[in-house]
Amino acid sequence: MEDKLSKGRFMRIHNSFIVSLEKISSVTKNTVFLNKTMLPLSDKFKQFSKFINRWQ
Repeated sequence: MEDKLSKGRFMRIHNSFIVSLEKISSVTKNTVFLNKTMLPLSDKFKQFSKFINRWQ
């Protein structure tokens, strides 16, 4: 499924979660928020944090 999603619009943040970058409301060191929904950011996918830091 992940291969079928647009690389510029979706990103894996955890083994169990792929998120739409458009739906992210905020990010902390270990958590991604989609409005009031909290999703864990796993150590394996910390490159997501680097991406977000460049994006802000």
